[in-house]
Amino acid sequence: MSSSTLPTPPAARRNRHQPAANLYPSSYFFTLVHRHHQAAFQIAHGILRDEVAAEKITRQVFARVRRRIERGADHASAVLWIYHASLRFACRYYWKSITPAMRRRLGGTCRNHQGEFDLPDFVRVLALKPDKIDQHDCELIALRHVLGLPLVQIGQLLRMHPYEISNRVTWSLERLKETQSSACPLPAPDAFAHAVSA
Repeated sequence: MSSSTLPTPPAARRNRHQPAANLYPSSYFFTLVHRHHQAAFQIAHGILRDEVAAEKITRQVFARVRRRIERGADHASAVLWIYHASLRFACRYYWKSITPAMRRRLGGTCRNHQGEFDLPDFVRVLALKPDKIDQHDCELIALRHVLGLPLVQIGQLLRMHPYEISNRVTWSLERLKETQSSACPLPAPDAFAHAVSA
């Protein structure tokens, strides 16, 4: 599927994942699903390139976040965890789904080649402004710096030359920094660590 046509969950599937009042009486949880479900789905799909797998990851994320809310997680912690878990679960699914030979070939890839990427900052910006980050930028950053794929592999997935991928990743990081600088104050790093623990 071309990177220019990022999918959105079909309405029937999306409604199946959004809780009915009798199943999830917490309006707080419903609000989280309503606001962040599609962004979480897009993150998972950007890594996996598979709608069914992305929906599976999204269901897992919100099932887990509901349990965290029941254990007393506050709003900031729950929202940060949604995006961190979407990235983490999708990456784990990807590495389990590829062949052992490919896993060995990609296993030594450095995730942060130029020291220019900070995962906690990325997650905090996603959590605060999920509608302000371009979906293509999020996809490229996730593939390159979260999943850690080499440029050649990303080029094969997106049907682009590795040189073009390199330029686009650079531009995506620059736009991310601009979004971050214009965002309201981000949660402190210790808040991120608390949100993603356990």
